Amino acid sequence: MALVHRRLELVVAGLSLLYVVLIMLREQVAKLFAAKGAPTARGLFALGSAIGISQTVANSGAPLMTVYFLCYKIARQQFVAAQNKFLLVQNFTKIIPLVLLGILHFGNAGAAIGLLPLTFVGSWLGRKFYNNASEKPYFICYSALLVLGFVASVVLMVGRDRVFSWF
Repeated sequence: MALVHRRLELVVAGLSLLYVVLIMLREQVAKLFAAKGAPTARGLFALGSAIGISQTVANSGAPLMTVYFLCYKIARQQFVAAQNKFLLVQNFTKIIPLVLLGILHFGNAGAAIGLLPLTFVGSWLGRKFYNNASEKPYFICYSALLVLGFVASVVLMVGRDRVFSWF
């Protein structure tokens, strides 16, 4: 089981690093896949397929959608609204399979319900930041979180025990 967890850590870390690279190269990626103008049906199909695979493998489809939105310079309002709708549909869609697989049950559902107030606090703080920040600080914050994800990915790839033993 430890080997399975280690391999999963490597897959998640690798996907996170890929997302960081895609964000850094978003201008080139946008030119490569869509050149100019609105997103194409082929591009949306490819994106949807990649998000589905990423979501299935590592529960991380939203960053890939984010890269796509950033490539097209979609305004913050559309960006946040689309992310919210995507995550809402995605998470409701996962409930039945999670229950059928025994991953979500009354034992851990109770913990999730207990943590629900934190969701509301996080939502309130996010809305407050969203309403008060212009696009530049918003994407600076997003980029900072992406860098944090990059660091966490490197730690996972090197190995948590090895990294924490340095301290």
